[in-house]
Amino acid sequence: MCQRGFTLIELIVIMLIIGCLIAIAALDFRTWIIKSQIESQVRTMHADLTSARVSAMNNKRVHNVTFSGKQYRIDDDTPALVTTMALKYPITFPGGATVTFDTRGVATDAVPDRAICVNSTVRASYDSIVISQTKINIGQTITIGGACDVANIQIKE
Repeated sequence: MCQRGFTLIELIVIMLIIGCLIAIAALDFRTWIIKSQIESQVRTMHADLTSARVSAMNNKRVHNVTFSGKQYRIDDDTPALVTTMALKYPITFPGGATVTFDTRGVATDAVPDRAICVNSTVRASYDSIVISQTKINIGQTITIGGACDVANIQIKE
């Protein structure tokens, strides 16, 4: 007598293997989502810092970007223009809480260069910003959990 099909044991083993593969894929997907969100946050902060710098030059007004924990605020020397942005991931800004761009777009308080780092245990392609007097660069911290300073950041070009 020839029987065709699978035994119950074979089906259970296949289901266990499929379950393990789905669990591994879900963990990798979660990590990928976090990396993507960190990179998006850094790109947005970079764009806003660059925009504040360009706006300071174009409008001939001092612009400030003030960071605090999970948000930052952009304003100029008039009380009319104030923008506040919330951050999903907290940041570290050891050089101080404010970046000031003068009327020429120069970061007057960026001597020496200053760093802003996103606090995370996930290795994103870029997770930090380096601000010099005339340039704003995106970078990646060399050591996760290490010091948030320019020496620990590899600038991405």
